[in-house]
Amino acid sequence: MSLRLPSLRGVQAFEAVGRSGSVAIAARDLGLTPGAVSQHIGRLEEEVGVALFERKGRSLALTSWGQIYLRSVRDGFDHLRAANDVLQRARLKSEIVMSAPPSLAIRWVRRLLGEWQNLTPGVSVRLLGDDHEPVFEDEQVDFRISYGTARLKYAHFTDLFVDRVAPVCSPSFLEAHPIENPADVMRWPLIGIEWKNPYQSPPSWSDWAIRFGLTQL
Repeated sequence: MSLRLPSLRGVQAFEAVGRSGSVAIAARDLGLTPGAVSQHIGRLEEEVGVALFERKGRSLALTSWGQIYLRSVRDGFDHLRAANDVLQRARLKSEIVMSAPPSLAIRWVRRLLGEWQNLTPGVSVRLLGDDHEPVFEDEQVDFRISYGTARLKYAHFTDLFVDRVAPVCSPSFLEAHPIENPADVMRWPLIGIEWKNPYQSPPSWSDWAIRFGLTQL
């Protein structure tokens, strides 16, 4: 097999026409004239030795070889565009972007970031309050604070803290009904917490009772 690659301009013209289905649109996207695009494609066909388009009057249709070639070429250009986006972000970005669920962003993270930035004034951090779990390869987010099992979708993560629950009641109720042992807690009406997916619910009263050797509620 030949290691010599065809003209990149020809491949670029072919991909643009195959993607858009129009020489005129491809010419506009590439900043060329339609005649120049056609010439590039003609030279490419000579280099690869197969017909990539069928010419039907003024329209072009991909041949079977053209369809096969376009699939691979399109993947290659998608990778090039993604690489260029990464490079541009690295060159132009002057801040760290952090995403967190709105409840965490407003009530907890924003305050901590304010304290941290007072200690590191040379670093800019932008906080996004969003329930959407980002895809780092596609979105301009550097760090994500997730809750529950949502963290498992990421290849790399660190647990910041683990939830713990404890029974509570009003001081007046406790004064009227002293609690001497865990079994006393279970004698009264109990209020629990349940969160819908994707958040994992905290331990239930059953879990708490089992922890203290109580098998019946």
